[in-house]
Amino acid sequence: MHGSAFGQPRIRDNDVHRSPFPDIHAQTSPDRMSSAPRSHTMLSLDEAVGAAPTLAALRDRVRKSQSLIEQVRHLIPTALRPHIHAGPVDDTEWCLLVDSASASTKVRQMLPALLQALNQNGAKINAIRVKVQQAKR
Repeated sequence: MHGSAFGQPRIRDNDVHRSPFPDIHAQTSPDRMSSAPRSHTMLSLDEAVGAAPTLAALRDRVRKSQSLIEQVRHLIPTALRPHIHAGPVDDTEWCLLVDSASASTKVRQMLPALLQALNQNGAKINAIRVKVQQAKR
């Protein structure tokens, strides 16, 4: 069959979906995709994180941040607590994540007391940043 455009043969639907490299799919199977031997040992999440240095460092930072917020929770008004979350922590700087601009204003007013409490508890935090996070929709 010839198409109307320039005397070219028409392309049928089956031709469109046919791979131009038909033998590639025949050669690759799930077993041949990776040349590295696979271990089928089941690890807990904690064991897997402990085995990966980058993930272990991330886990330690998350735990440190959670520890910091627990140290100052008693200073945060009860009504404000659900709106404040522990954020990332670096060596000497910690970030608090808040739900709204009004919560941010209240937290910023409390920063000197929070820093003092953390330093009295032995945390070596020099600065606390406050970041407003928009609610997930």
